Order: sequence, then C-alpha cells, then structure tokens
Amino acid sequence: MKIVFALILLVGVIGSASAFPFGVSAPVSASDSLSAQRVARFSRQKFQPQLVSVSYEPILQLPRFSTLIRRHAINPSGKAPVKSYEISLPVGVIEKSIVVKAGNTTLEAGKAYHYLASNRIQITDPRVLQSADPIEMTYETMRFRQQR
Repeated sequence: MKIVFALILLVGVIGSASAFPFGVSAPVSASDSLSAQRVARFSRQKFQPQLVSVSYEPILQLPRFSTLIRRHAINPSGKAPVKSYEISLPVGVIEKSIVVKAGNTTLEAGKAYHYLASNRIQITDPRVLQSADPIEMTYETMRFRQQR
C-alpha cells in the first residue's frame, strides 16, 4: 500500500514539474499577455477545487408548514365505515413537531393518530373519521444545506 502511494505521489510530482516550470518562462506566453500565461500554467487542471462548508451549527428557526385536508366523512362505497385514514407527508418532516387538529380539537399522538415509518400519518380515531371537519396538520421540516 505504501509503495502504491509512493508511486502515485512520484507520478504526480513528475507530471506537475512539466506543468509548472519553476524559474523557467513558459514558451507559449508572450511577455505582455497575462491571460496566455494563465492558460499555459493551468492547462492540465481539469476542475477548480471549491471549499465546501461543513458546519454543524444549530438552526435557530426551522421552516414550519401547515396543511389543510378536506375529506368526505363516509366511505365512498357507503357500505362500511372507514377504519383509518392515511395522509402522506413531505420529505424531511420532523416527527416530534407534528400537530394534527380536527376542527377545534387537537389530536393526541399514539391514540388518535400514528406516525408510520413510510412517512405517513394514520388517523384511527373513529370520531374524527366520521366527522366532516377538515384535518389540519402543522409540522416543521429539516433545513437542507445547499453546497456551493
């Protein structure tokens, strides 16, 4: 492993010696053309390295969203009552920040609704399922950092 690393380092030094002549003027550049010197000097460089910010500073305020869902109170077939109702959530929702309301009442997590691992909420309270009140969800999402 050390031999392979040493060979790669040696090839890199030999390759950079021809690209960056120290103390020798480049024959392709004129004395007054600065852009020609830059092209000759960086001609072997394929990409410009960029500094990526890797900071784990706490985020003071997360984006908070609210969703209002209007649905029918009975099963569309009209024969059997609905046993549960599932609502899909967007990617990046913080599970502890979810607040579900039906009308004026706030539903209790674990009893009236459950958070599923497939990023959904399953409402199981029969009173909520039979009422015609709209369901309102409020939740926070994680902030994704954009790399520059």
